[in-house]
Amino acid sequence: MAGHYPGRWMMAETVALALGLISPGQLTSVPPPGRRLQGEHAPLKRWHRALHAALTLLTAPGSAAADTALGVLYKEQRPDGSFEHMPTVTAVVLLALTAGHTDATDAHGAGVRRKALDWLLASQQPDGTWRFLTTDIWDASLYLRSLSGEPRFDHTARQAAERFLLSAQNADGGWACASGLESDNDTTAAVLLALGGNARTADARGRAHVYLRGQQLANGLWATWQSSDDHPAQDVTAHVVEALQATGCELADTTRATDWLRERPALHGHWTAQWYASLPYAVAEIGHVVGVDSPQTCYAHGYLSAHRNPDGGWPVHPGAASSPAATGLALSALARSVRVHRDLLEGGVRYLTRAQDAEGRWEGEPMMFGPRPFLTHADSHTHAFTTAGLRAAIAHLNSGAPRESLAVS
Repeated sequence: MAGHYPGRWMMAETVALALGLISPGQLTSVPPPGRRLQGEHAPLKRWHRALHAALTLLTAPGSAAADTALGVLYKEQRPDGSFEHMPTVTAVVLLALTAGHTDATDAHGAGVRRKALDWLLASQQPDGTWRFLTTDIWDASLYLRSLSGEPRFDHTARQAAERFLLSAQNADGGWACASGLESDNDTTAAVLLALGGNARTADARGRAHVYLRGQQLANGLWATWQSSDDHPAQDVTAHVVEALQATGCELADTTRATDWLRERPALHGHWTAQWYASLPYAVAEIGHVVGVDSPQTCYAHGYLSAHRNPDGGWPVHPGAASSPAATGLALSALARSVRVHRDLLEGGVRYLTRAQDAEGRWEGEPMMFGPRPFLTHADSHTHAFTTAGLRAAIAHLNSGAPRESLAVS
């Protein structure tokens, strides 16, 4: 597990150490506690730095390394008291501060502990649980991408959403998935796609182009985060390629990234997404970037058509019940196909019509990764994906396109 989810493994070991279930000598988290905490530009995600600091408090209490770790926590803590707005990370830091017997008279330790506890208590839901993370910027980009062009949305919500996104741009030119966090490449690309290429967004667009070009890896690809321990992601790379091309970044080198995306199905059987567990998401977000008439995309569309459920919908996981979000994503993908089977689109629309409740909502299920390896659910994502697919399918059906078959070749 540690190799795939080092941050979560470190979190588990920190909790186990704080509860006395393991000893410092049994730790396997690498790099060793205390290393890479110095300096603001250590190549770690910010929540990983907080976890390293928490672990250091437990393994080296009273040492110079612990003093450094406490300073890191003081600096990394958000004004609201959280660590990256994440309940799990905030709770682990609080546990380490308490179990590590941090001097209550220490201004840093006492202040960090009190603010973290206040935030955790305030963010608890009425049912007694906590939510993973509210991704307000990512969600706004999803809604703009799924609803722009719908008259009622354009009239009542679009301009406010665009103003929010423009105001949320970070100083480095990128956007974070949630307000106050560091920029990530996936959200930056998604916001570029949401804002489009109009003159009003030219300045923000230019700064985002510089940011994304600066984040490109030596192999021509993109990871999600600005950290050395992150790896290229297929959905993220596809979003960046599409965004740079769609918004006129002529200096961008996207050829290697596109070639890499074309090669993935031959190596792994199909495209995979780093952020959503659903195959329809991967196909919907990657297929058209490498070309709707490419062999890889045609095969992926054929695979989706052959794995639809009898009720006309698609599941998040193979063999599961149909999901409105997965169905919407499948419809978004298939509506772009060069050989659309209209019966598939009609069946998907009928399923979504039946699944919608009296208030116009759809039930969702956990589909987004986080905290890894677990999945989380956000109503906003369900409705954005479902609405986008429904609109794409209806637009295609109303276009009078001929009825054709779509088969796996």
